[in-house]
Amino acid sequence: MSIIGYDPDFRRLERGVNNIFDAFFQDLNATPRSMFGRGATASGWAPSIDVTETDKDLVIHAELPGVPKDKVKLDIREQQLIISGNHEENQDYNQGSARVRERRYGAFSRTIPLPQNIKADDTQAKFDQGVLEVRVPKTEATGGRSIIIQ
Repeated sequence: MSIIGYDPDFRRLERGVNNIFDAFFQDLNATPRSMFGRGATASGWAPSIDVTETDKDLVIHAELPGVPKDKVKLDIREQQLIISGNHEENQDYNQGSARVRERRYGAFSRTIPLPQNIKADDTQAKFDQGVLEVRVPKTEATGGRSIIIQ
């Protein structure tokens, strides 16, 4: 059994197909999907996330292994949390010929829609061992009110 070497032409084909699918999903206002599930998007790559909700807040965990904290940017705009940044490739790994290249480098971005009942100004984030945790507090739920028709 032999190991198949890294094929740059295959990566170009993969990116081209991903761009087609991303454009299609963008037209549908849906989240872009990667052809092979590795988080590639038309603009680079997207970190994997988990989103959980408690009574008090929305908690987002994003996997960013190897990305320094100072290369990560967080923004809340138009009811969306945007995680973006740049993961630079370590040039020490470019010696010799690559056999397998699965790690993602370059610009990344991930947009998470947020509910209306959040306190954006009280959002907190921490970064530990390659995992970004963002806590977005929620406002007290408004129960609404009944309106009498006259």
